[in-house]
Amino acid sequence: MPVISPVYMRMKQAVTWMKQNKDMLQKDIAERMGMTEVGFSIGMKRIQQKFDEDFIIKFHQATEEIFSLDWLMNGTMPKFTNEMSVSHKNDQQPIDNSSLVNAALAAKDETIAALRDQITAKDKVIQAKDELIAALRQQITILQQSVRIDEPFKNYPFEIGVAEDSKRQVTQV
Repeated sequence: MPVISPVYMRMKQAVTWMKQNKDMLQKDIAERMGMTEVGFSIGMKRIQQKFDEDFIIKFHQATEEIFSLDWLMNGTMPKFTNEMSVSHKNDQQPIDNSSLVNAALAAKDETIAALRDQITAKDKVIQAKDELIAALRQQITILQQSVRIDEPFKNYPFEIGVAEDSKRQVTQV
């Protein structure tokens, strides 16, 4: 079962924060990183499983180094490069942590959906193997019935160990 990395969760939080507080779309971030939106999505999916320092550094630079590189990579505080200079849409409002929770929940839901898909695929493989086993068992039963040990050679025209000679007499071998 794949485990989503904490780095991915922090990057997801940072993207959500940029959307809400800087009116930046994922496409805008991707362009600042010198890539397409699809390339950015692929990079985000890649860091779910594997640490990609270059991608994180590019993100850090593209977001005007708002987020601490240590926080993005290691989760060490402070979250923002300069906690005092972080500007919000409305300086009267505190940071909305619900967006971070929503990002975490969305990532969890995506993971659950992916795991369900994997389970469905594995269930299909198991079903196919069960069907193959049933077919093989049926073939074994047919073979066992055709070679019954308790009634050997019942339908042969002569007894085993007895053969005809050229004079049509039965002789014991």
